[in-house]
Amino acid sequence: MDRFEQLTICQYILNMLQARALQSVRQLTEVVDFLDARSEDIGLRLPPSLSELANSGYDDRPKADRSSRKKVHGALVKLLEAAVAELPKTLPGMLERNIRQLCKALGLEEVDQQILGIMLRCDCYEPLEEILNSCYRKFDSVSSTLAVLLGVKRDFINSRLKAGAPLMSLGIVEKLDQRSRHFVHSYEVGSAFTDAIYASEGDAEDICHSITGNPLQANLRWSDFEHMAFTREKLERFLTQAAGKRLKGVNILIYGPPGTGKTEFCKTLAQRLKMELYAVAESDSGGEEPTRRERISSYNLCQRLFANNGGKLLLFDEIDDLFDMSPFAGLFGISPKGRSSSKVYMNRMLEENPVPTFWIINNVQLLDESIVRRMSLAIEMPNPPANMRKKLWRRIIRSQNINLGNRDMEQLCQVDVSPAIAKSATIYASAMDNTLDDFRFAAFGLIKAINGGKEKAEVGSGGANQPYMESLTNCSTNLEELTSALIKSPSRSFSLCLSGPPGTGKTAYVRHLANKLDMPVLVKRASDLLDMYVGQNERNIAAAFAEARDTESFLVFDEADSLLSDRRNAVRSWEVSQVNEMLTWMECHPLPFACTTNLMDRLDQASLRRFTIKCQFTYLSAAQVAQACRHFLGIRVPMETLGGLTSLTPGDFAVVKRKAEILGKLRDQQYLLNMLREEMAAKEGVANAKGIGFLSTCG
Repeated sequence: MDRFEQLTICQYILNMLQARALQSVRQLTEVVDFLDARSEDIGLRLPPSLSELANSGYDDRPKADRSSRKKVHGALVKLLEAAVAELPKTLPGMLERNIRQLCKALGLEEVDQQILGIMLRCDCYEPLEEILNSCYRKFDSVSSTLAVLLGVKRDFINSRLKAGAPLMSLGIVEKLDQRSRHFVHSYEVGSAFTDAIYASEGDAEDICHSITGNPLQANLRWSDFEHMAFTREKLERFLTQAAGKRLKGVNILIYGPPGTGKTEFCKTLAQRLKMELYAVAESDSGGEEPTRRERISSYNLCQRLFANNGGKLLLFDEIDDLFDMSPFAGLFGISPKGRSSSKVYMNRMLEENPVPTFWIINNVQLLDESIVRRMSLAIEMPNPPANMRKKLWRRIIRSQNINLGNRDMEQLCQVDVSPAIAKSATIYASAMDNTLDDFRFAAFGLIKAINGGKEKAEVGSGGANQPYMESLTNCSTNLEELTSALIKSPSRSFSLCLSGPPGTGKTAYVRHLANKLDMPVLVKRASDLLDMYVGQNERNIAAAFAEARDTESFLVFDEADSLLSDRRNAVRSWEVSQVNEMLTWMECHPLPFACTTNLMDRLDQASLRRFTIKCQFTYLSAAQVAQACRHFLGIRVPMETLGGLTSLTPGDFAVVKRKAEILGKLRDQQYLLNMLREEMAAKEGVANAKGIGFLSTCG
């Protein structure tokens, strides 16, 4: 124990004596015995006369007791005053320097520093703990005990230990068992702070680094986020300006499905800005999951530590769990149990923070509108498009030393997964046989789990992904001329309505057109957008258009009749609002988009006026059927035998070919023709069933 610490403990004891906290001879004798036994520890040598006086002072007579007490008390005060007189001239030791550095960095007041000092010394020095417990048992109050030791009023101490005061709100001091008979069991200094103070050598940067940990490091490149180029450039410029002007209340909300790269984007952006990004309380001091209170305290602490230190950013990740419990939901404007929120606290948290902060959430619907309004920016993080997924998959697979052929790699890149799922899938595949099936098995299992057990259709299976063949497409519009005109047109703000039976090549044509326009395709099925919750359909529709705009993709709505149903037949209000949302976005979308439908007659009349071009696809002609037999099945069929094959599509031929391959019938011409007739009969059966059901309902 250095000299400054010895004298500080003497000062505490002197304050206790001067406040008459120790009144009986017995209590005073305990102090004398303590000082005598710990003389080497506290560097204070007691004269033998003081020990003799204390030990001879016990008397059953009240007057004798008062006389002895006065003598012992006076001798102790005189001894300690002489020692404490050295304190102003004594250089502080390492512990005191570290306490001062931490309090200065946090902008704490002197009384906070003194309270922190007592609690830390009580933890360090057993002798002090004994004296504090003696005083605490007398007052039965932490604030009274601290007031006596520091020589201040009790109300002043109470104000520094209330919930919103810096020591408590920053998590520096934690309240324990208020019923304990021991001072050290009532409050304690958080272990992160004790570790930082004990380990440092008086350097403020050292202490802060010990508390906050290392800044986060980027794992991806700036080019990995080209699919949101417009957004990232805006955000980069905004944060550059905000940092230069030292703006307060800079908060960026980033939301989107799990694993889309929200956190990695923040890391990469920080690296791009040459700024340090720190995570808010991802674990507690013991390496365990932090509580909500600990996360809020950590956030407040980081804001204080970095308030006057430019070049810093904060990341509050996975904030979803902050809204599970009403006391903390209230801090953010959410009241799941009907409690009103603390607007003052919320405003201070989101409007006065000096350090720009990223707030990451998966389900943005958990946020109250009042919270979103106070964000500087709100950015949705989409899954990367196919071209970016290809780069991502290649890099991840290369990092795992996995070899895939070009064909397998091309198919793998069609799997619409987030960066996190892609990385996780490689772990399974690398432990197995590194095949395409291994990657698919792992990736789709994870996707299903994220979707709550809902299967996601695989890209690459089914007729919708057959390559476009103009000669096998029967359309009311000359598609070759249309494609040429659209490529040459200076305007990209056009829309297509492609109607016709399933498998006639509607989606295949859109993919072909998008390829000619050098645009990635973004396909949204009605099943992807329709949701059970009120208002979510509209949000999903808006998000689809926004994603297409941000990624400059050719947007395709498959099964559009489910999204643009005739409002005259609507029976629920959300059916009308859903169509209205679609129509609004169709009018203002700046890029090409297409809607495909098998049920043109069900589309809302107003929607038809919004389409620039309408194309009707139908079944193959007899000549096209003969060509399809040669192309898909490798058989030549005389034209006169094709009279009955009138309602076939390229998709039907693809299905028959796969079935024949499985059954080993690819060389049996008669069997192939019978299967084509079965496909026709199946469609006619479905049509008849629909007709019967309709008539029976009307009857």
